[in-house]
Amino acid sequence: MAQKDVAANLQLGIYALAVSLAFPDKDIRAELYYLRNGRRKAHTFTREDIEQVKVSLLEKINQVVQNSSFLPTSNERNCTFCDHSKSGACATGVARLKRMGKI
Repeated sequence: MAQKDVAANLQLGIYALAVSLAFPDKDIRAELYYLRNGRRKAHTFTREDIEQVKVSLLEKINQVVQNSSFLPTSNERNCTFCDHSKSGACATGVARLKRMGKI
């Protein structure tokens, strides 16, 4: 990720938003730390940046809530993180494909 894109990283922005709730009068400096190479990329989130994070987060939430089409995945790795898939009640994804004998 380019340094200029760090400010738009939603995950980092959510962390900054959470910290800003504890320290509302401060600008929040947050970093991405890359474990494989030790690189760090940081951004200082201003109040305006935090407001933009809130807007972006609400937009993403609305997209998820309004999306009613969940297409099956054949990527078994994705399903390993899903509690629904582990329960055996999965109607999509790898659990469904395994029941159908396609995996």
